Amino acid sequence: MLLAEVWEEKQYAFRAIVRAILLDQSSVDDVLQEAFARVLQSRKEFSDHREAFHYLRKTVLSTTIDLYRRSRRYNSRVVTSHSPPEFSSQILREEPDPLGLMILQEQDEKHCNLVKQVRSALVRLPPSQQEAIELFFGRSKQRRLKDICRESGIPYSTLRSRMIRGVDKIRQVLREEGRAGFIEYEKVDRR
Repeated sequence: MLLAEVWEEKQYAFRAIVRAILLDQSSVDDVLQEAFARVLQSRKEFSDHREAFHYLRKTVLSTTIDLYRRSRRYNSRVVTSHSPPEFSSQILREEPDPLGLMILQEQDEKHCNLVKQVRSALVRLPPSQQEAIELFFGRSKQRRLKDICRESGIPYSTLRSRMIRGVDKIRQVLREEGRAGFIEYEKVDRR
C-alpha cells in the first residue's frame, strides 16, 4: 500500500514537524496516530509517492496545530482559574514560540480591524449617542459617571439609554458589514 510505504519512509520528517511545534514531546506519538487515522478516514487515493507525502505532511501539520491550540486554550483556563497569581504571571512572561507568536499576531490584527470598524460606525452616530458612549467607555476611571451627569445636567438614565441605543446601532452596522460575531443567522424552515 502506497500510503503505508510513504508513512514508514518519512516517519522521521513527520516526527520532526510535531517536535518543532509542540513543547510536550510525550504527545508526538499521539499526534502521529491521530494524523494517520485522519488520513485513513479520508479514504483518499494517491497517484504517487509525492502526492501521498504532501497530503500526509499537511495532515500531520494541521493535527499538530489543532492539538497545540487545544492545549493552549486548556492551559490558559487552568492557569488563570486554578493557579496562584505568581505562577500565572510566570507562565505569561515566558517567551512564546513561533506558532504562538503567529497566533498572537493574527489575533492582534483581527482586534485592530474590529476597533477600526467600531470607530467608523461610532462617527456615524448622532452626537448625543457618541458623547454617551465616550463617557461610558472612554472616560477616566477616576471620575464617577454619576458625578459627570450631575455636572453636565444630563440624567444618568438618559445617558445610559443613549449609550445603549448607540451600541445597538454600532452592532447593526457591523452586522450589515458582515463582521464575524455580529452576523445574525436567519431561521431556516426545515420541513
